Amino acid sequence: MRGAHRLGDLIPFPALVDDRIVLVACRFETGQRIRVAGAGSGWSQEWARLAVSALDRGLRGVELDLLDADGLESAQKVEIQIHSIAVPEAVGPSGLGDAYSECDVSVDENAAGQIRGVLVGSEIRIRRARRDLLGERRDASAEEWVGALMHEIAHALGFVGHAAVGDSILVREQSRLRAAGRRALGGRPWLDETLEALYQIPTGQRLGARRIKAESASTIQMLARMRETLSMQGPQSFVVRSSVGDLEARIQWRFEDGSRIGIRLPHWRDELRGGGEISLVADAQMLQRMVRRTSDSRSLVD
Repeated sequence: MRGAHRLGDLIPFPALVDDRIVLVACRFETGQRIRVAGAGSGWSQEWARLAVSALDRGLRGVELDLLDADGLESAQKVEIQIHSIAVPEAVGPSGLGDAYSECDVSVDENAAGQIRGVLVGSEIRIRRARRDLLGERRDASAEEWVGALMHEIAHALGFVGHAAVGDSILVREQSRLRAAGRRALGGRPWLDETLEALYQIPTGQRLGARRIKAESASTIQMLARMRETLSMQGPQSFVVRSSVGDLEARIQWRFEDGSRIGIRLPHWRDELRGGGEISLVADAQMLQRMVRRTSDSRSLVD
């Protein structure tokens, strides 16, 4: 591979610490066996094997292991799940593929407040066919499909966003992804400096912090009251999960009794690029609790 890594193009995961949003790098733990499994209409186990093998042999620090075709049906845990979609009209990614990951951004009080920053699982959707501009069905070629799958696996390993330039599998340019697919189909490893750089920094690496917009203060206050209420119902542990999408991000608190509350960061990418303060709004579960709380208060008054 040529040129320097593009780790600076990474879009971080958000974590809430006190009244600030901390920017966190997330990845699987070094030395971890990352089990990958795929299923669905049009799934090619052989093409997937070549894609996973190319990345596995080119990335130090982790082991990528493609399970048998029934891996998604088995009882064992799968870190990266892949769902294949054969029908062009079926709900799925706008392009050939997309990826979604969740990161544990719980604060470890026993480690000087260090944020864990460890991925707990990822899901990929990949299409086998699309409609072209004339509305005709066009099946993905082997090199297109393999290159796209390698690209999405790289996202699923923790790199949100795209490398602006260079030879990384994380670029958007389709011709480069097809070239990577051809390389994998030929049995050659894919060495990626950008992905390698991500796995050289510590999990939970703090990449900065941002203030929260003043108009979002009421959301933070409501979140604090709800967390306190849930804690008063009895001692129970909770985990904090963070995820980042195409435009927005979210943070969710999940309690052991099944209760969930969270916040959305609806302008995450744009506000990161702008360098300013971050907007927060309540997520669906938190809004529902707010409505119930208001209804209960009115009932007491009535």
